[in-house]
Amino acid sequence: MSACEAAGLDLHAGVDARDLEVELAVAPGEVVALLGPNGAGKSTALGLVAGLLRPDRGRVVLDGDVLADAGDDGAGEGGRPRTWVPPHRRRTALLAQDPLLFGHLTALENAAFAPRARGAGRTDARTTARRWLDRVGAGDLADRRPAQLSGGQAQRVALARALAAEPRLLLLDEPLAALDVAAAPALRQLLREVLRAEGRSALLVTHDPLDVLALADRAVVLEHGRVVETGTAADVLATPRSAFAARLSGLTVLRGTAEAGGLRTDDGRLVPSRLADGVRPGDAALVHLAPQDLVPAADDQSAAVLLRVAGLEPRGGVVLVRGEDADDGWPGAVVALPAGRAAALGPGDRLGLDLGAAATVRAGAPEGRRGGPVRRS
Repeated sequence: MSACEAAGLDLHAGVDARDLEVELAVAPGEVVALLGPNGAGKSTALGLVAGLLRPDRGRVVLDGDVLADAGDDGAGEGGRPRTWVPPHRRRTALLAQDPLLFGHLTALENAAFAPRARGAGRTDARTTARRWLDRVGAGDLADRRPAQLSGGQAQRVALARALAAEPRLLLLDEPLAALDVAAAPALRQLLREVLRAEGRSALLVTHDPLDVLALADRAVVLEHGRVVETGTAADVLATPRSAFAARLSGLTVLRGTAEAGGLRTDDGRLVPSRLADGVRPGDAALVHLAPQDLVPAADDQSAAVLLRVAGLEPRGGVVLVRGEDADDGWPGAVVALPAGRAAALGPGDRLGLDLGAAATVRAGAPEGRRGGPVRRS
């Protein structure tokens, strides 16, 4: 048994109908954010772990216990047998956008359902339920039914129910997405406190960079059913190397080849910048720029970046001007301009940009170049 199978989650499986081939791990006490565009396979991966889907290939192992194994075609000794543990015996708990509370039960009875399903007596189950309702700040809601709860309150009760199951792994499928702007920050902070204080392992699906930074230790990016990027949560958002992570971070990612004077982009423009340690001329490389790092150039021909306007987004005292996506789906450049300057721009207009701050060329081919997914140490 490998070290990753001995403790934590080891998921290495494929689902033909969803065109998913995924390999990822969650260490004990670790929170891993699973990111990617709609249809990338995030919920399918969660379904494999929860037992809602069966793999066509590979296996799901949690704390050394094989939860699912598609087996192999080997005959005789050494062949892996097919294995399937039903969802209720996996000791995982799923918290989704919809709290999915039982409408005919009170909040206390909802939270007590999980320990009761594990075989706990009624008194012990209610004691556990009360403890977790108090822990998530919903103790005063114990006697209310779901119809009497706000969205944020219902999600707190759902979290208490998930934790009352004493899961080995918590599965979070965009649990904050359906909450309003007032309730989401409070529940995010609650999740952070619970996950950290309890040392809970969790696999988190989200489209919100705040969730990633506040809750996750590490991030894994899926595109087209494959892992294309993995690294610490901070690194993936600060120096994205996949199209989705670039879009999520809001950064401009320039792709090209390192030269002595900076980065030669794929369209032939030279971006003056310094080479990071270990980057050599000729290497596939990237430059990451925040919207405020770019400024209008004197003319389009000499500009380091040429943007074709796709949209304008007011943001406080500035306007974010977003460029059109590249043909391969990578997001276009983003620049922050004063409102007066941006007012003269419209969709389709061309805007040349130069660097207003020093930039660094970092090594690494983005997903889709030079064969293979992006990995980080």
